[in-house]
Amino acid sequence: LEPTCTSTTPLSVLPTPVSLIDHTNPLGYSQPGAHALPVPHHNVYVAEEKSVDDKGIARRTALIDPILAPSDATLVGLARNIYNATTTSGAAATYEEYMVSLHVCGTIYVVFNHLDDVPAAWLEATKGADVRTECNQGQDEAGVCMWYQLKVPVKAGERLGRASGRAHGWDIGATDASKPMAQRIDPGAWTPRWASAICALDLFEPALRDQMYGTLVGSGDCGRAAFDVAGSLSGVWLAIGQRQRANQEDLHIALFPRYTYDGRLRFSIGTESKVAGLPSGIYEFRPESSGLRNPAFTAVKPGEVACFDGLVGPESAMQLQTTRIYATMQASGGIETISIAGAGTGKCGAGPYTMPAQVTQFERRLTD
Repeated sequence: LEPTCTSTTPLSVLPTPVSLIDHTNPLGYSQPGAHALPVPHHNVYVAEEKSVDDKGIARRTALIDPILAPSDATLVGLARNIYNATTTSGAAATYEEYMVSLHVCGTIYVVFNHLDDVPAAWLEATKGADVRTECNQGQDEAGVCMWYQLKVPVKAGERLGRASGRAHGWDIGATDASKPMAQRIDPGAWTPRWASAICALDLFEPALRDQMYGTLVGSGDCGRAAFDVAGSLSGVWLAIGQRQRANQEDLHIALFPRYTYDGRLRFSIGTESKVAGLPSGIYEFRPESSGLRNPAFTAVKPGEVACFDGLVGPESAMQLQTTRIYATMQASGGIETISIAGAGTGKCGAGPYTMPAQVTQFERRLTD
């Protein structure tokens, strides 16, 4: 793809000064209700700063303006989300946010999300005869319209828009379309853009990369989004019969390390996954080095029943209704199936363990 990449670090401009960044999540964050599955982009957090827009809708974070293009690029995609909201006086209203997709060079693409006030010329460009339009319902019941095959040149340092103040701040993600994401088993478990995700921070010139890494929480690792390990519990599991809705993350579940990479593991249970005895949310624990009580997800082999207790929410002060989770997996004919259930309060005991009578199953496939 033209232009070809002449460097492995083609990003030469920070989207915003790091002094305006409170912190950045590594890859692999999850948040049921929006992202039940590990996220292959970075959530960039900015200061909490309440304001009210001209419609009377409250914002919760600072309006960071401008967000700048990190390199010369071509705007190839634009998505507009229209969200339902309520004004401070209780009236129904809507607001917009945009996702911006830039082709940098070769097979490298960079995406920004949670922007508003994007250039008017971009919106005009979406009316072009060669532009492909697709509108549907997205996450949080937002009305979403996506425009593809745009060809709008963007210069390094050009204003892309403004962090909208509706979310934590803004997102940045990157894709190398030439190769699938490492440790991804099921081709159907990821949208095309996310299936080839890489660390966006590593694309910045070294001095800028170091500045961005300095904002990362946790271990300082850039992280990753895929933790599939064949023949184990570890990774993303799709609701059976819902493979065509893999992008509706809250139908599904994932078992993987906490995004701060401090040794904790988490169950991320989507709000629509309807797991027997297990309310949606995040359940974290520290794995034991042996046995099937609180094992590492990668250590549980087909046919083994594991029990997990001592569970806590993403913040240790959170009180969970369920304090035991049972899980087992099977593999047959290129399809792996997990059975999972919650079991109220109490401890696992010494084992061996058996699955509760009521379980919910999810699957992944080794080929699409």
